[in-house]
Amino acid sequence: MPQNKRESLIYTVLMCFVMVFWMSYYNVILMYGGFSTEVLAAGWLGFPFAYVFAMCCDWFLISKLANG
Repeated sequence: MPQNKRESLIYTVLMCFVMVFWMSYYNVILMYGGFSTEVLAAGWLGFPFAYVFAMCCDWFLISKLANG
């Protein structure tokens, strides 16, 4: 687990990236019913918005609640 602010930021950026990336594609695959190039395009278009939202929620809301 992160020991200081720098490590916390790096951990948050990496974890949000991985979680949003995989969950975005997973949801699009479920919506389209399979994997195709359309799924790649749709997942990539929605990824930046979801990532920014997740980072803001994590950094400003969740981290404050988790630290007590």
